[in-house]
Amino acid sequence: MIAQLRGTLLSKEPSGVVLETGGVGYLVTVPVSTLTELPAVGGEATLHTHQYVREDVLALYGFATTAERRLFTQLIGVSGIGPKVALAILSLSNPDDIRAAIASGDAEFLASVPGIGKKTAERVVVDLQDKMDMVTSEGAPRGQDEAVEALVSLGYSNAEARKAVSAVAAGADSTEAVIKAALKELSS
Repeated sequence: MIAQLRGTLLSKEPSGVVLETGGVGYLVTVPVSTLTELPAVGGEATLHTHQYVREDVLALYGFATTAERRLFTQLIGVSGIGPKVALAILSLSNPDDIRAAIASGDAEFLASVPGIGKKTAERVVVDLQDKMDMVTSEGAPRGQDEAVEALVSLGYSNAEARKAVSAVAAGADSTEAVIKAALKELSS
């Protein structure tokens, strides 16, 4: 699985980008939000990627952040949502707003995406509502899943990481703050 690419941006178009890494140019499809964050052609870029493999398709999808990639992966796991529709959803707004809409059950927000009807939007909400991060009183997710992933990558078990993140997430205002506080919790 190709999880990340870093290299020189050879071309940048609405349909995707070509990123040269190690002498190989990779065609990577990206959402509008990522496309706008990339440097000009010729610049160095890093994309967090999802390799999509099906019987007749082998494609790379790229994202500016791991949060976008994770949300994309969750979206394509919903019946009736393919990569193109998932990219359209990600192009609608930032991942935090999309997660907040799903967590709050706002199917109308998702139904505003071309290619998603009311029933599909409701299916996304039903399937993913419990998987979204906890939402703060301001309506923004706290990034708990990202913090858990970071702690697991440092060698902690999933259960230990989730317990530590749950214990400290209420007092933190960013994913980084959650990770730091959880590390303190785990070391005590």
